[in-house]
Amino acid sequence: MIERGQKRKKWLKSSGFLRYYDNVESLLLNEELDCIDIITDVDTHPIFVKMAAESGVNVICQKPMAASFALAQEMTKVCRKQGVKFFIHENFRWQAPIRALKKAIHSGVIGEPFKARVSFCSGFPVFDNQPFLAELEQFILTDIGSHVLDVCRFLFGEADNLRCMTGRVNPTIKGEDVA
Repeated sequence: MIERGQKRKKWLKSSGFLRYYDNVESLLLNEELDCIDIITDVDTHPIFVKMAAESGVNVICQKPMAASFALAQEMTKVCRKQGVKFFIHENFRWQAPIRALKKAIHSGVIGEPFKARVSFCSGFPVFDNQPFLAELEQFILTDIGSHVLDVCRFLFGEADNLRCMTGRVNPTIKGEDVA
């Protein structure tokens, strides 16, 4: 572990980074930040969001926001209380085909949609580079469901209600993998 840390420090210096930190506390104490982007495992999101908010730093937090609705509410509450901006990162809506579809919908060229079906299917080996996902109780909704919902919100507006059925096909993972 020490050797890996030394290699990382050497790489950071050779890449032109003036300063780097091994912990969030030191970063927040020693730097004047406009915002912080939290890209750690979901269990650390509430901790780091609270630390940033209490330091007066605006927060971008990668999805999934939190492991529970109660934790998500606490994160939102602390950011509001501290008066910092709080964003949950979604990236599918920024993909060129999704943006082109939104443009087509809103231009009127296809008429006014009254019904839509948005599906996502991928053969990407997600567990190869993110093995922790196999341990999540709610895998598919946590990893992809938030993207599909956000794409729907982006294209058609907020949902009045939302329902979902889930299941598990892959016996080697803990949570559901179809929804």
